[in-house]
Amino acid sequence: MDGFVVEEPSLEPYATPNPHPARGIYGFALFVCSSIAFAFYLIWAIVPTPWLNALQITYVPAKYWAIAIPLLFPFGVFVYVTTIFAINLINFHGVFDSVEVIA
Repeated sequence: MDGFVVEEPSLEPYATPNPHPARGIYGFALFVCSSIAFAFYLIWAIVPTPWLNALQITYVPAKYWAIAIPLLFPFGVFVYVTTIFAINLINFHGVFDSVEVIA
């Protein structure tokens, strides 16, 4: 019995549904950074320009961009949906030209 060595079968690693700890750290860092950026955005959008100038914060975009930039997202979604719809209409145009497709 001394000559027999029992080898355990090697199991291949499998994917686990549990997230890695680094994923949680990156998520928290993204949350903190986006919260700070949103706070700066709100301060820039709400506080009047003379008050910002009094605090020596002079190199900021015009207040117009506080409205224009957030409106780019719904406009982009509208353009995307319209484009996909138009492309599908163009591709669907010749589907029923052949009798074999209908029958």
